[in-house]
Amino acid sequence: MPNNDNAANSGDVPKAHNNLIYVRDMLGELRTVTEAEGADMLSYLIEMAYIECGDILSNSRPLNSGFQNKRYKAP
Repeated sequence: MPNNDNAANSGDVPKAHNNLIYVRDMLGELRTVTEAEGADMLSYLIEMAYIECGDILSNSRPLNSGFQNKRYKAP
């Protein structure tokens, strides 16, 4: 059986891309909640994750900034 851990499967890229879109959307929702609760530091950290996710999706930043994720390459 082939090992798909070391190579991106063409079917995995759209799924991974969609997963990142979902994560970004959920981070936006969490940011709204934490801002309403006055959790400034938590809101800031969530905002940074939201921006990072957007940068990855727009290919402005590589997915692996020090981490090795061989399953997803931004299209």
